[in-house]
Amino acid sequence: MCLYYFNLFQNRRNSIKKILEIGVGEGKGLRMWQDFFPNAKKLCIIRNPKDRIVSWNFHQIRKGRKNGEKIDDEFIKNYLENQIKKEYESMLNYKGFIHCFTYEALKNNPKKVLVGILSYLDADLSEEIMDKMIEEASFENLKKKEIDYFKKENISQDIKHYRKGVVGEWKNYLSEEQVKMIDETDPEGLMQNLKDYNTCEDCGKKIKPDFLKCYNCYMEDKNA
Repeated sequence: MCLYYFNLFQNRRNSIKKILEIGVGEGKGLRMWQDFFPNAKKLCIIRNPKDRIVSWNFHQIRKGRKNGEKIDDEFIKNYLENQIKKEYESMLNYKGFIHCFTYEALKNNPKKVLVGILSYLDADLSEEIMDKMIEEASFENLKKKEIDYFKKENISQDIKHYRKGVVGEWKNYLSEEQVKMIDETDPEGLMQNLKDYNTCEDCGKKIKPDFLKCYNCYMEDKNA
């Protein structure tokens, strides 16, 4: 455990119920937070790996780590093996509280996804609050705020974080052979397995899609 986090949170480890971390760091971050905050609930957003590869490509270009928009096979293999597969495997093996949803579902039906998130977090489900959250968190709004901030602070927009946020852009950048290579890299269907999980209504643990509650919570209700 990082000494910095220990000193910062050692007296609040069991009281913290919700945390946000962007990226699971090949699963290491997920395990670390589970050990440090055993009662905290986690949210997991997953995105089509093909779009993730394209997004990562442009992120590397913006950071000055890569030249040109062309995506070669080695770039794809490296990101698949060292990032995507390790993340999915760690989340599927994770035994703690986690609620999973996809970026594609969030784009297509944000209200439905938000209801699931807020229910899992035991948060307010008022229509007014949800509408405001969707408006404030829209990709277009976040991108505009970033541009306005960069202009105000006279920061180069070459390093901006938000680009397009669209679904299916990989079709414009990946060849048929590369698409086949990506699909064949996931023989166990890790992403689909992760998407197929529901969340227990009571405790938030991952459960199969045809169940509403995990076995322990079901038995507690039955014997109550």
